[in-house]
Amino acid sequence: MLVAIAGLLALVTGGAVAIGYTATVVVLLFGTVAISLVKANRAGSAVDQS
Repeated sequence: MLVAIAGLLALVTGGAVAIGYTATVVVLLFGTVAISLVKANRAGSAVDQS
């Protein structure tokens, strides 16, 4: 019984870590893309103004 509880706990913890890791990667990826878009947009605006 204890082994089953420990196994379940390990599974839940591992799942939480995996979800957290995936979420972090997604946020970093979206952040990088957003920054690239903003930089491109600013560069485009600067070109339009001159």
